[in-house]
Amino acid sequence: MNARLERNGEYWRAVWHGPDGRKHTAGLGKCSKRQAQKKLAELDTSATAARMLLDEWTVLYVSQRAQMLDESTLSQHATYLRRFAQYCGPMSVRDVTPMLVANWLGTLDVADSTRRKIVRYMRTIWKWAINQNVANANPWSTQPARHPRVDREVAYVSVETVYHLS
Repeated sequence: MNARLERNGEYWRAVWHGPDGRKHTAGLGKCSKRQAQKKLAELDTSATAARMLLDEWTVLYVSQRAQMLDESTLSQHATYLRRFAQYCGPMSVRDVTPMLVANWLGTLDVADSTRRKIVRYMRTIWKWAINQNVANANPWSTQPARHPRVDREVAYVSVETVYHLS
């Protein structure tokens, strides 16, 4: 988006022309020129982030997190993110829904513990996307990431019962 600032008294607005050639505006409110420039920059980055595809996000995520994560962890994050991107096709990161996530998880032929590990990894990736302003919400938060707790009952038996069982 190639926007410019326009002033109307104490109020500022962003003005740009869309791909269709039409003029668009967004009010930035009553603020100083410096504050208006900052709001314009935020508006521009959020518009760019809204169009970011999963494939692009995969490359960006791996490059940003390379220095922060262990090599094996980063490799697994990248693997599962690529597999998910291949399943979804050319889709924006912001368009990923919990239903799409559940459908993809249903197609995986892996053990339940592996499925939960994938959910934990993908939750971490989407939290990073939210912090980077690429995603608005975490569609992975509705999926279980740990094994359900099972209450175990201990049966107390007498020595005589054990003797009779053998």
